Amino acid sequence: MTINRKQVFLLISCVLNIIGIWIALGIQIKYDYQQTKSASELNVYNLSRAFEEHAYAKVREIDRLIQNLRSEFNESFDDFLKERHILEKIGYDDIDLRVYAVNRLGLLTYRDNEKFAGTTDLSDREYFRTLRNSRSDSLYISSPEMDITSNEQVIHFARKLFLKDGSFGGVLIIAVPATHFSDFFQSVDIGPKGAITLFGLNRSILAQEFGYTTKGNTSKKSIADDHPFFLNKQQSGVFSSKNDIDRVSRLSAFRKLQDYPLVVQVGFAEEDIYKPLNSRRNSIVIIGTIVTAALCGALGILLVFERKQQALSDKIVRREEQLQETLAELEILVTTDPLSGLPNRRSFFSRAQAEFIRAARYSRPLSLVMVDVDHFKEVNDRFGHLIGDAALRHISEKMKLCVREADMIARYGGEEFVIILPETDSEGAGFIAERVRKEIETAVFSIDPHDNIRLTVSLGIACMNFGNEYSDLDKLLQSADDAMYCAKKNGRNCVSYSPDFANMESQISSDRL
Repeated sequence: MTINRKQVFLLISCVLNIIGIWIALGIQIKYDYQQTKSASELNVYNLSRAFEEHAYAKVREIDRLIQNLRSEFNESFDDFLKERHILEKIGYDDIDLRVYAVNRLGLLTYRDNEKFAGTTDLSDREYFRTLRNSRSDSLYISSPEMDITSNEQVIHFARKLFLKDGSFGGVLIIAVPATHFSDFFQSVDIGPKGAITLFGLNRSILAQEFGYTTKGNTSKKSIADDHPFFLNKQQSGVFSSKNDIDRVSRLSAFRKLQDYPLVVQVGFAEEDIYKPLNSRRNSIVIIGTIVTAALCGALGILLVFERKQQALSDKIVRREEQLQETLAELEILVTTDPLSGLPNRRSFFSRAQAEFIRAARYSRPLSLVMVDVDHFKEVNDRFGHLIGDAALRHISEKMKLCVREADMIARYGGEEFVIILPETDSEGAGFIAERVRKEIETAVFSIDPHDNIRLTVSLGIACMNFGNEYSDLDKLLQSADDAMYCAKKNGRNCVSYSPDFANMESQISSDRL
C-alpha cells in the first residue's frame, strides 16, 4: 500500500499537531502548578501577617491591662480592688479573664473567686520562678495549663510586682482562656485541612485551630526542633513540612510577634491546595487523549479546558479579594488608636510628612496644633484609669466637632493629641485651636449622675505660612510642642504660638518697613 504525498502530509501534520498539543498541555500543567504554588505562598504569607497583627493587638491589650492593674496594686490595694470591680462590671475587650496576685514568697494573696481564698503555695509555678529570677520587667506568657479555680485550660499572662524599695514583691497574673485566641482564627477559611497555630519561643503551642472538626489537646504538644524559626533563626518565612500532630503535609507561613515571645503560623494543606490542580491535570490527560483520537474536536475541547481554567482563576481571585478585605480591616486596626478611635501616631506621621512636603514644594501654608489635657494625671489618680480613658474619648469626640473634613486629629501619645491643618495659616490655626479649647472647656463630662469633671486643654500652634520656615517635619513638630509647653507655663487652658513663629512674624514686619 502506497502512501501519496497528501497522505504523508496529513500524517505528518497529524503527528506534529499531536506532539504540539501534548507539549502545550505539559507546559500548561507545569505553569498551573507554578502559579498555584506561587499564589498559595503569597496567600498564606499575607494571612500569617494578618493573624500576627491581630494576635499582637490582643496581647498588647492584655499587657496594657495588667500594667494598669499593677499600677493600682502598687499604689493601694483598695484602689486595685476598686479598679478590678469596675473592670468586672463593664468588661474588658470581650475577654473572659481572671486576676490573681502572689506575694514574694509565692503565696496566693488575691484571686477573683473568693470561695478559693486561702494560702495556696504557687512558688513552684513556672511564671513565679521565671519572674522572680528575671532581671527585666517583661511580660511572661505561659503554655496552656489547668486553671486552679475553673479547671479549664488557660494561658497565664504575668508581670512582676515591686516593693517600695524596687525589689521583687510578687507576681500579678491574668488568666485568659486558651480558646480566646482561636475565636478570630475560626473567622477565616483555611481549607478543610488547614491549620493556624500560636506558639511560644519555648516551642509550646498556646492555641491551634484546624480546618476539620476534630481538635486535640495542645497543652503538652510542642513545635519540632527543625522548624525554620528555631533552626535558622528566621523571624518570618514560608516552608513546607508534615505536621507532627496530624501528619498532614502543609504549606505554612510564620511570623514572630513584635515585642512578645510568640509566633503565629498559618498552614494550607497541600492536599487542599493541589486538589483542584490534580483534577485539572486529569482533565488535561483526557483532553489530550480525545484530541489525539479526533483532531476535529480539539477546538471544542480546548474551549472547555479554557472555561475550567477561568473557573480556577476566578476562585483564586475570589480568595484574594476575601484576603484583601481581611487585610483592609486589619489595616484599620493597625492605623487607628483603639482607645479614642482616632488615627494613631503611625498614621499621623504618614499624613504629616506628605502634607509637609507638599507645603514646602508649593509654598502653601500648613499648621500643626499640639493639644495636651490639663491635669490628666490627677484625673487618673482620683477616679482611676477607666475614667481617664473615658475622658480621653470624650475629648476626642469634642475635637472632631471643631475641625474640617480635610483636617486630621491623631492621638500622639498618652494625653497628647495633634491636629494637622493643611492650607491653613496662623490666623486660621488660631481660630480652630481656640474653638477646640472652648468646646472642651464648656462641655460637661459626667462620671455619674451626681458628679462632673471639668476638663481643659493647653494648645500650641506652629505654622508654615509661606511653606519654607522649617527645614523638616521634626522641627515643625518640635515648635508646636514648645508652644504647647508655653501654654502650660502661661496657666493652662489657653492657646500659644511657637516662639519661632513670633520671631518670624517680627522679622517679616521689619522687612516690610
